[in-house]
Amino acid sequence: AANYANLGDENVTITDTTSASNVNTILGATSGNVTAIVTADTAAALNTALTSATATDALTLTINDTSLTSVSNLLALDGKTNVAVNASSVNSITDTYTNLNLAYNAGIAGTISGLGNEAVTISDTTSAANVNTIAGRTSGILTATVTADTAANLNATLTNATATDALTLTVNGATAQATDLIGLDNKTSVDVSVTATAVSGTFANLNTVYVTNAANYANLGDENVTITDTTSAS
Repeated sequence: AANYANLGDENVTITDTTSASNVNTILGATSGNVTAIVTADTAAALNTALTSATATDALTLTINDTSLTSVSNLLALDGKTNVAVNASSVNSITDTYTNLNLAYNAGIAGTISGLGNEAVTISDTTSAANVNTIAGRTSGILTATVTADTAANLNATLTNATATDALTLTVNGATAQATDLIGLDNKTSVDVSVTATAVSGTFANLNTVYVTNAANYANLGDENVTITDTTSAS
């Protein structure tokens, strides 16, 4: 470098695929934008190495993690290039709702690619609306603890949940309708905890909750029950 004058503010294109460390060396040598294809590595390794990258650089980044216990490094990489970060190798992610939502929003915006079929664990307890948002962003199994609410609210909100998702659901409030409890049972593989003080419904629906699928519910047995249709004594 000492043999050249006036270098340091030009745009640079690296024509071969090279390591994040090598790319970072060039990034640190110019204030211009750098275009490069970076050798695939973990999100943590890429983020640690690319200390000089900025959002105006055109770095083609591919992470090779299969599991992410946090999306913080992935989100940081999103801010170090104007090219979509390829996260297609990921098959499971764990993080808070807030961070997961940021990652999936980046996917919608086109700045992170390859997400949408991975298993996801939301690490903090969050509302049914928030859980439903994440359930709509991935076809993988979603694991989450949902803030307790009435059966009606939970059932109406969790429209994207399926029976393979592992949602911890707690039904509170005064009266839970049996139809809502049945609906919730079809939206999780975890037993639905019912702490409502009463349950109401037709005999057929109550029979589904209390007899046919009783094993799919927890904490039933001390609530008031109202059968809403006329039925036989037997």
